[in-house]
Amino acid sequence: MDVLNATVTHDIFGTGKITQQEESVLTIVFSKPYGKKRFLYPNAFAKHLTFCDTELRPEMEQELLSHRMQIAEEQDRVDRAERIARFRADSTAKAKKKPRPRTKK
Repeated sequence: MDVLNATVTHDIFGTGKITQQEESVLTIVFSKPYGKKRFLYPNAFAKHLTFCDTELRPEMEQELLSHRMQIAEEQDRVDRAERIARFRADSTAKAKKKPRPRTKK
């Protein structure tokens, strides 16, 4: 989503203008004494930033939803890999156990 030159509002810094947009970082210029601030994109719009233009808000909600889904999918992938690694480690440990000696009856 292209948000360059959009006007945003921050709870503490007030109103500012997005002057630079990188893949995951926005640079926003606020009035003095705050000046330039950098925010993670799109995470900052979840809590800190709000568009002044109400037409951009629904599109940002979709962007945030998509971002959350990507994070959840990545976390699921990591969790699955960790479970597989634990299973393999447990299997290897069990395979290396020495059998108990048989006792005569």
